[in-house]
Amino acid sequence: MSLADLKNRLNNRKAEQAAKKAQYIKPVRFQAGKNRIRVLPGWKEPDVFYHDFGMHYVKDKESKLAAVYVCTDKTYGKECPVCSAIYEGIKVAKDTGNLGMEKLLGQAKASGRVLVNALMRDSAEPNKPVVVELPAGVFDSMVDQMMVYLDEGEEITNPASGYDFIVTKTGSGIDTEYSVAVSPKSTAVEYDKSAVTDLAAYCSQESEQGLLKAVRATTAVTGLPAPAMARLSAPAVAATGTDGPAGFFTPPEGAAASAPAAVGVAATVTTAAATGGAALLNTAATAADTAEAELEALEGELMEEAPWEEDPAPVAAATPAPAATPAPAVDLAAEIAASDDDLDDILNGLDDL
Repeated sequence: MSLADLKNRLNNRKAEQAAKKAQYIKPVRFQAGKNRIRVLPGWKEPDVFYHDFGMHYVKDKESKLAAVYVCTDKTYGKECPVCSAIYEGIKVAKDTGNLGMEKLLGQAKASGRVLVNALMRDSAEPNKPVVVELPAGVFDSMVDQMMVYLDEGEEITNPASGYDFIVTKTGSGIDTEYSVAVSPKSTAVEYDKSAVTDLAAYCSQESEQGLLKAVRATTAVTGLPAPAMARLSAPAVAATGTDGPAGFFTPPEGAAASAPAAVGVAATVTTAAATGGAALLNTAATAADTAEAELEALEGELMEEAPWEEDPAPVAAATPAPAATPAPAVDLAAEIAASDDDLDDILNGLDDL
């Protein structure tokens, strides 16, 4: 290995660790009243200083939070399976007059937000860079005023000669209102540039496990099958440090995830309902799917609680395999073998499950 190759590998490792660390940062939101904020230049290129963002907070039928997942529509402008599941459910709720379900699913919609690195000038640490989550309307007002200053040859985000924004928040809930103004005097600010967050890395939060959990939480409320997009394998995530967004949902065509495989087997069971072993096979398939869901939920909890520095491999290794799952397949195989019906295709489907 050449020194250049070694350096490149170490830089990639550093970028991966930075991405993991970034995802554990909690964005700051505005408090009621006046908030003085200094928007900082981009984390890599000065003019790329913001990132669109959105999150789904899916609740169960008891209004308890069941899943949190990044909205690929609001974040990258890509089709979002969670959005699809939500809107399909809302349509059914409206058609059937189920106002409770419609309201619950409406709360799971992702709001368009914008992330920036900034200094909260009135905080206890006014020179510490933090990630700030801006409502889309507030960011649009900031951009309008930035354009006015740029026309005069001034850059608001310049650390040496820029300006603070004063954002005033009033009201709460759907009655929340914001007003945005620019401080009349320019000020110089100093901050640790190494503490600025790579927002592209922060937003790269897609995962097959998280996607399936969010879609399942949604369909548990609606009772509908998962949308087609959710049946694909994990989204591709581009490496950080490249032009454009650091990660985006690009499912491979024709690929099938493990959860939809269960749907395919269930369809096989329906087709073979006329045979003597169909009902038994359906029961075993349901039990296997339930065990798989519980295992994935346990893995998600372990990964959420683990420190970002830890390598995820030990967590996966520590997760116990569902030893009880193969047992129904063996018992079922014996029953099918004793049957007069030719159910080899069904048995093969169960083995695949």
